[in-house]
Amino acid sequence: MNQWFTKHQVLVSRIATIILFLALIRCIAEPFRLDYYADHHLTFEEVKPYILGAIVALIGVILGTIATYFSKYKLVPLITILALSCLIYIKIIFKLP
Repeated sequence: MNQWFTKHQVLVSRIATIILFLALIRCIAEPFRLDYYADHHLTFEEVKPYILGAIVALIGVILGTIATYFSKYKLVPLITILALSCLIYIKIIFKLP
């Protein structure tokens, strides 16, 4: 496993960055989807968890991209795991569906 990661660490870092970017898009698009299906316009309190999640995902994408530019490919999956863990924590704290 370690040899495989050493050979493919650039590929793994790119996949991790794409996963975080997709999470960012999901966090940004979710309030629009909820507003479309809701009977009322969403309040700031209802949208706040998604904005917070988008900020966390954005910081993860930025840090992953900076780590890639400095050829620190082993940091990118760790940053992705940390950001996704924070997103799951936000989901649990705000009791999102």
